[in-house]
Amino acid sequence: MESYIECVLCFLTQGEKILLARKKRHLGVGAWNGYGGRLEPGETKGNAITRELREEAKIEVESTAAKKVAVNKYLSLVRVTI
Repeated sequence: MESYIECVLCFLTQGEKILLARKKRHLGVGAWNGYGGRLEPGETKGNAITRELREEAKIEVESTAAKKVAVNKYLSLVRVTI
């Protein structure tokens, strides 16, 4: 059975400007992207965006300001060490 991880990805905009961050680890290291990550158990997507921006960029936003523009499903990868 396929398993998916629920994540958020946020792009902060002001006019025609977009705030991006450089990936420090995992998939896409070194690339520019928005802020985001996995949802914690029981967390809403809006609360996850607020938390991720606070943790990663030290920026406070209201989750009600978020607009959904896309949904992607990423297959959860399971690592097995033998």
